[in-house]
Amino acid sequence: MDTKSYLAALEGIQKLPAGLGAYLSRSLREYHFKRRQAISASSPEALFLANMQSGCARLYALDRETQNQHTLEFFLPGDFLPLPTGTPLHAEEQLFIEFLEDSLILGITEKHFTYLPRLFSSCTLLYQKITITHLLAQIRRGISIQETTSRQRFERLARDRPGLFNLAPVKDLASYLGMHPNTLSSFRGKT
Repeated sequence: MDTKSYLAALEGIQKLPAGLGAYLSRSLREYHFKRRQAISASSPEALFLANMQSGCARLYALDRETQNQHTLEFFLPGDFLPLPTGTPLHAEEQLFIEFLEDSLILGITEKHFTYLPRLFSSCTLLYQKITITHLLAQIRRGISIQETTSRQRFERLARDRPGLFNLAPVKDLASYLGMHPNTLSSFRGKT
């Protein structure tokens, strides 16, 4: 278990108080997921302070009425998964995390997650920063869909996260980019 990289990723978000690293080192657990395995992002059994160590995953909303999947975010090694919401965003949608390849996650249990702020008050701020990071990613994505062309969004993703094109199905990438799968296929064929 690579606790050093996990703690370094947390330090990248916020300086950790004395003792928190030792606590987390003892309470971290490894979670292994198989390719195409999906878990609910809002269930009580969800992962807490979960960091991708290897593999790739996507966060998606499932429309209960149409059964359409809307990809919201992708996660690569070093990324923290969003904190469990406890309830779906809307009655019509549920959030899921699908692993696009065999993946290893380091995280803690809900019991430790709930207990940490009692020992380390700065954990509340850490939790907020992780949540805000994911919220800002969604806001930036929404603005990008409104203010840039499909071609510009494709080029930005190809530049910033080129490996996703080998891992994620075209329909999931197209959903994330806010375009039709045929448009994405056309862009990929021209590069």
